[in-house]
Amino acid sequence: GSNTAIYAQTGISKIQFAITDISGKVLYRSNTIGAVTAGQKITIPVQNLSKGVYLLKVNTEQGTQTEKLVIE
Repeated sequence: GSNTAIYAQTGISKIQFAITDISGKVLYRSNTIGAVTAGQKITIPVQNLSKGVYLLKVNTEQGTQTEKLVIE
């Protein structure tokens, strides 16, 4: 399998990721990553996930953003 790479946005000093299934069960949660630089590549391990649709929650000091993550 492969990993999903996320690129940090500018103006964020801390970031944390969570992957949940559609029912909301947390399958992966990263530690909080501090001192993020603009354009920093952050790798999220998804090689253990089955094919399907998941939710990727990105938490920063600016709030939480949820995106659809499709594993094919």
